[in-house]
Amino acid sequence: LGTRLCVPEYNLWKVFQACHDAPSAGHLGETRTMYNVRKDFYWPGLAQDVRRYVQSCHVCSTTKDGKHLSLPTMALAVPHRPWHTCTMDFLSGFPKSEKGHDTLLVFVCKFSKMCHLIPTVKTLTSTGCIELIYDNIFKYHGMPRVIISDRDIRFDNSIFQGHMKKFNIDHRMSTSGHAETDGQTERANRIILNMMRAYVG
Repeated sequence: LGTRLCVPEYNLWKVFQACHDAPSAGHLGETRTMYNVRKDFYWPGLAQDVRRYVQSCHVCSTTKDGKHLSLPTMALAVPHRPWHTCTMDFLSGFPKSEKGHDTLLVFVCKFSKMCHLIPTVKTLTSTGCIELIYDNIFKYHGMPRVIISDRDIRFDNSIFQGHMKKFNIDHRMSTSGHAETDGQTERANRIILNMMRAYVG
């Protein structure tokens, strides 16, 4: 079994708590929970037990909307390295935090699927958005060569576009009727909302 731990039946609940119920696990679905468990643990009938546990999880059944995102996956070529191409979108509608944040700016790397969730405010300007890119993306990964977004007014103006040209970034905005261009971020947003509902609830 390599480095995996063989878990006795009376301790399975501890594994499920760590790999499914914990805030860092996020009450994700069967596939992700199965991956988390199999990475470190083993016991006979593991797959069936994981499937049964996730299907019977009360938090999952009461917090997830059960709908599937109908958008197809992004039809753009897969980049050759991490953070060459990323998607960007706002996720709003949250109650204000102690620091006054009520919105998330979500970045997803198209190569690695890594996410950056940046707390901000609904009234963020284009200049503020550029500063968040510098402080949270450029600082850790360098400037992306391609950024994909919707046609939010903060992205579709001369200030934001001027900075994109300054750093030679190919800024691609989704067009009406082609929302799948930014489908990766829409999927990330859906997972983030499900995780936050489970955590808060």
